[in-house]
Amino acid sequence: MANTILIPTDFTIKSLTMVRDVVEQTKLNNINFILVHGVRPPSSTSELLFYSKRKLIETMTSPAFKSCCALIINRYPEKVSSIWPDILSTQHAAGFENYLDKVKPKETYIPSHALELPHERSFDVMSLLKKSSLKLNELAFSPSTDDLFVNQMEALFFSAKN
Repeated sequence: MANTILIPTDFTIKSLTMVRDVVEQTKLNNINFILVHGVRPPSSTSELLFYSKRKLIETMTSPAFKSCCALIINRYPEKVSSIWPDILSTQHAAGFENYLDKVKPKETYIPSHALELPHERSFDVMSLLKKSSLKLNELAFSPSTDDLFVNQMEALFFSAKN
């Protein structure tokens, strides 16, 4: 049976260190990670007509981010089944609880610092996570620069397993 873990993201490579840390700390196997980011829906009718969550995710995820997700999956095949980016479009607790009912996460991990808000309509999902009924785990997080982390990701994930 798959275990689903919800992690907030800003779609930067450095935010993926939380996924790696969870994988290395947990005893769970077959984990589906949902990387959630909050973006308010467009306010104009014409923008709503052409709004696509899939296209928004595609524009917000860089090729380096996608490559790092693939590295994590390949490095930990017995622990990581999938890494799925998702957009949360509600800032209301009831709507968030409906989202949790849909994705059925076992627990969530949040960083000890605030994430970036890369989109003009982005919002912080951590306040919703903290108020939810979901089991909450906080991870100490020491962000590095994206370029340095990309270089370290390859060395880390292709090194011999401990």
